[in-house]
Amino acid sequence: MRAKNGWLAALFTILFGGFGVFYVSFLGGIVASVIELVLLLISFSTGGIGSFLLVPWHIFCIIVALVMVSSHNNRLLRELDRSVMKNG
Repeated sequence: MRAKNGWLAALFTILFGGFGVFYVSFLGGIVASVIELVLLLISFSTGGIGSFLLVPWHIFCIIVALVMVSSHNNRLLRELDRSVMKNG
């Protein structure tokens, strides 16, 4: 596994909303994308009135993507530390 870049995660999520979470996690990307599509359907079905939900959702996705990147990279560091300690 390779380390993830927080700036790329934020950029992809800003540009693509929930779809940008795929950069960090496949399962997280699916969940975020489905919610994004539901919010878009609500927005279209209400004539745009429901679009006020999309901005907080994008902000939430950016935060989640950054937390997921941090968690992923910390996990990689712990695994590296364990392998260095094991191999001496």
